[in-house]
Amino acid sequence: MVTKNIIISICLILLTSGLATAATLEVGGGQTYPTIQSAIDAAKNGDTILVHAGAYSENPRIKTNKISVIGEDKERTIIDGDKKAAD
Repeated sequence: MVTKNIIISICLILLTSGLATAATLEVGGGQTYPTIQSAIDAAKNGDTILVHAGAYSENPRIKTNKISVIGEDKERTIIDGDKKAAD
């Protein structure tokens, strides 16, 4: 019984260890990242990019599906995608 509990504990630690290293990268005036793309470029798997309220004239490119990009306020966070993305 002790061995089974140890195996379960090790599995839980391994499954949750990636979540412990996830970070929130903040975008906006006065934040660490001035643009959404700069935060995307710095992000690692499991990270969340929090875009603060404001208008962002950029067309960000996400090359992985293992990060999340969310707006702080869906009414006041605007991404104007008319700007061409850099290749």
